[in-house]
Amino acid sequence: MELNLAQEAIEVFEINWKAMSSLKCVKSGPSGVFIASFGQNEQAVVIKSCPQPVNTLFASFVHGQMKLFKVPQMRVLVHIDSEYKALQFAMDKVSLGNESLRAQVRGNINRPYILIMEYIPGFTMGQVLQERAGIFFHPDTMKGYTPKN
Repeated sequence: MELNLAQEAIEVFEINWKAMSSLKCVKSGPSGVFIASFGQNEQAVVIKSCPQPVNTLFASFVHGQMKLFKVPQMRVLVHIDSEYKALQFAMDKVSLGNESLRAQVRGNINRPYILIMEYIPGFTMGQVLQERAGIFFHPDTMKGYTPKN
């Protein structure tokens, strides 16, 4: 099932991991970031494996206090929690048949702490760049411009 990036957030404190329907790796490496969908692809949550969750939590708290933009709710899953194991099982199950995604899951979700973050729908960088290019290269903007040869 293809991930719908315009979906609604799911409450981060009440997640039924067995209902996970799709998964997308949006960043691989030392800090793996995944977006997981639930149900019929109408709700999502962000799963982040980061080496220093305290920094992310503190930055989130500070940004929330500044009230400049919406800050996602978040919480930490600890490797000894049964929910941590349920998350790993759900991610493993959803990635069955997709060896690339399965390798990303196994390579990134291997930290003692995993951040579960509220998904805030937004724009992908491709959408932002396309929109900006349209504004920048609009005929009205380009009037009087002649490229140098």
